[in-house]
Parts: sequence; structure tokens; C-alpha cells
Amino acid sequence: MNLTIDPTVVASRIRSLIEQGIEPGEPQESILAFLQAMDRKKITNIHLRRMRDRIDTSIRLRKQAGMTCIEWGGYGQTEGIKGGSLLLAYTTVNVTVDANFVLNQNPAYYSASVLRNAVRQAHLEPSSSHQIDRLASAICNYRNARAALSEAMKPFDGTDEFAIQKEFALKE
Repeated sequence: MNLTIDPTVVASRIRSLIEQGIEPGEPQESILAFLQAMDRKKITNIHLRRMRDRIDTSIRLRKQAGMTCIEWGGYGQTEGIKGGSLLLAYTTVNVTVDANFVLNQNPAYYSASVLRNAVRQAHLEPSSSHQIDRLASAICNYRNARAALSEAMKPFDGTDEFAIQKEFALKE
């Protein structure tokens, strides 16, 4: 059984996965800018309508479990798989905007996202190509070794296979 794949193909796919992982800054950046412009004011349906008109038509306010969140992109309908959600306040009545609170309580969309994207961009720099090439080579070696091990273990299927796997930590 030969599962040999070209390391350059694997490296190209790794680069593509990293590029696909780069997180968009929108609409959360525009939402934050909107909230900063109305800092310390109570949020109303008029504000919500303006956000929908100016930023994203899917924006909605969700009040649940003593919290108010701004959601978009079908976040609530897809159980968080699509879209996003920003914690706006730990209250559901008379919600007053605190833009710094929003920024600090939602690092996944702001500071942490910026850091993750910076790491991804660094991996994509030409000066880091050796790291991707090294990973691609290791993946190819792993796949080939796994295929060779699987072939070599066939005579031991059903007898001593489990003991051998356990002794040499071959199952993860």
C-alpha cells in the first residue's frame, strides 16, 4: 500500500488552510465603532435598526440568562457555528452601552483575533516557508509510516495486535 504524497502539495494545502483561518474583522469592528459613538447611552430599537442598515442586516439583540448580546450572521439559529455574538451587558433591562466593556469582554473578536491573525500572517511570510515545508515533510513521513505500520501489523490482527499497540503507544 503506497500513500506517498508530494510534500509540496501538502505545503500548499497547509498554506491554504492558514489563509482560510484568517479571521475577518467585520462586522464586529463596525459594531464596536457604532457603539463607541453612542457610548453611555441606552440602546434602543432605533439604534438596532441603524446598525442593521449601516453594518449588517442580520444584526439582532438577544436577551437571555441575564445577559444582552448583539448577534449577527445567524449565530443563534446555528448554535454558534455561523456569525458571531458580542456580550453587550450583564443585564437585560435598560441596557446602557459601555464600549470599553464590549471590547474587554469579547477578546475572541478583538484582541485575541488580532493576535491569531498576526501568527497566521507570520506563518505565511516567505521567511517562514521552511517551517511549513518542515511540517509538510513530517506529515508525509507520518502518513507513510502509519501505512507501513498498518501493513506490518496485519499478521498480528486478532492475536497480539492490542498488546503490541499498548506496549509501544501506537494508539492515540
